[in-house]
Amino acid sequence: MPALSSKKSVSAFSLAAISLCLPLSLAAADVAFPADPSIVNVRELGAKGDGTTDDTEAIRKGVAWAAEKHYRTVYLPVGTYRVSGTIEWKNFAVLQGQDSRRTVVRLDDRCVGYGDPAKPKPVVRCLYNNNESIGNYIADLTIDTGRGNPGAIALRYNCHNTGTCERVRLRSGDGAGVVGLDLSETEFGPARVRDLWVDGFDVGVRTPGQPSSAVLERIRISNQRVAGIENRFPLSLRGLVSDNKVPAIVQRDGCLSHLVLLDADLRGGAKANAAILADSQVYLRNVRCGGYGSLLRGMAGKLPGPVIREFVGGRTELVDGAPVASLCLPVEDAPAIPREPPATWRLVDDSAEDDTAAIQTAIDSGATTVCFRSHGAYRISDTIRIRGAVRRIIGLREVTISGDAQVFKPGGRVMVRFEEGAGPVVWESLGLGAWPHEVWAMEMACRRPVELLGFGSVAGCVITTAPTARGGRLFIDEFCNNLILTVPMRVFIRQCNTENNPFDLKNPRLPHTYIVNEAADLWVFGMKTEAPAEHVFTGSHGRTEILGGFFRDHFGAGEYGQQVPYFRTAPGGSLSAIYAQYAHAPGKARALQAIAGERRFVVEPGNFLMGLYRTGR
Repeated sequence: MPALSSKKSVSAFSLAAISLCLPLSLAAADVAFPADPSIVNVRELGAKGDGTTDDTEAIRKGVAWAAEKHYRTVYLPVGTYRVSGTIEWKNFAVLQGQDSRRTVVRLDDRCVGYGDPAKPKPVVRCLYNNNESIGNYIADLTIDTGRGNPGAIALRYNCHNTGTCERVRLRSGDGAGVVGLDLSETEFGPARVRDLWVDGFDVGVRTPGQPSSAVLERIRISNQRVAGIENRFPLSLRGLVSDNKVPAIVQRDGCLSHLVLLDADLRGGAKANAAILADSQVYLRNVRCGGYGSLLRGMAGKLPGPVIREFVGGRTELVDGAPVASLCLPVEDAPAIPREPPATWRLVDDSAEDDTAAIQTAIDSGATTVCFRSHGAYRISDTIRIRGAVRRIIGLREVTISGDAQVFKPGGRVMVRFEEGAGPVVWESLGLGAWPHEVWAMEMACRRPVELLGFGSVAGCVITTAPTARGGRLFIDEFCNNLILTVPMRVFIRQCNTENNPFDLKNPRLPHTYIVNEAADLWVFGMKTEAPAEHVFTGSHGRTEILGGFFRDHFGAGEYGQQVPYFRTAPGGSLSAIYAQYAHAPGKARALQAIAGERRFVVEPGNFLMGLYRTGR
């Protein structure tokens, strides 16, 4: 049954707090790189960026090269790049602007092929590539669909497992157009969209009615003509500002339609409309609306608004008297670390047979940004210690630090250790050759904030904590790893994807649980997996909150054994989870969902939406 939580069971709520966490505009950036063979400036390919020259072919040439070579970056300096057709590629390409406001890709007015809304056509498109549309990154630019193009889609974005679209503006010159951000390319996700502003179009953001999922954060939509967002799949959305008369969100019925919405300001509505129309499961927290006749209308009934602190719409499973409320753990964003001019970066040499000393020397040099060149063959034989003045550690795509699995293993040395230093530190787009899964790749041993960003390439390794991390904070995006949390600290994961990691109950060396939370406050926003293992164990001193999950099972209930749930919680531990289970084929889904102490939660195998599972206080 849908339920409103009581005031006693949710965290403190403040309208001011919502406003502070939402963007009214996109922060300006000035993104630049050192010279590197993985990066091509479109000006070198003939693009002018003067708003007059047709730059279509130059940009097409760039993205074709990037996709063919894998993880190359096509860089667009500040300018207006006139285009007369679609810029498209399949996977492994980075389309990177210099500044989200001043780098503009603009479609010609009344462009041929963009005049019919019944035959929509994108300006920029990442194509479906046989379930391998991996590693597509788009950042720091504006896509303008011009005037007189009612059939235009600004961006049809597709990505699988790793990839982001961030600090991007999508706008229509005259308000016309079909969709701003279209995620309905076949089987989108999992992937992240963050710091996006869509202005105009019939629909601001559209998601597919397919077995997939997405994580969206800090989204602004305005001046849509039909709906701000149309949703048809598991969507985790935090930080939404909608300026619209039409409904801010319309969720169509479907076997997987599922919305988790946090910290939203839905304003400017018409009295005849509800802010949210939902024919299927929703979870709302800290949502307010203005001008609309109601906040929510649909399957869950009607909520008048204007403010909802917490609403659970869907099936609930409460263990031992747990409240009808998620854990509502405090949510934080990673501290902002300003980018520095590339001339100040310390570039790491990889010419030695063993690069341990070169890497450590760069870290200890006093430089605040350390950069690893693309396709560098960095090999280490001892632990790299992140300490001192360094604040940003960057890999220029497809860079890997590798080591001997016999050296870096449990009971041995860890590959990278984060220690105390001058302030927060971010590890960005830099891989570790940490296969197989028993390799211990990273250890958190400090209280200062650590952010692991663009981290999908470090797949399958183990990240663990030391006693000196007590009270620390860890932020992870694009998580594809194993995590062991042994001390009280706060951990925030966005787009968690523990997909298809090896699982064998007879092999004690492989992890049978992907995340072990013994004592931390662990907040997971958007969790996707295709793996048969236990997803999260929460110990007696741990608290775990999962807000939005898409669990795509490939095995029948009998293939899991008797003790392989999604979640296991020890007495004294607390867990809340909102998720969707999808059966890859009839009967290919687990029945055992969770174990808490002696309590087992079992469902009929198949497609299943969990409005709230909760154990602990």
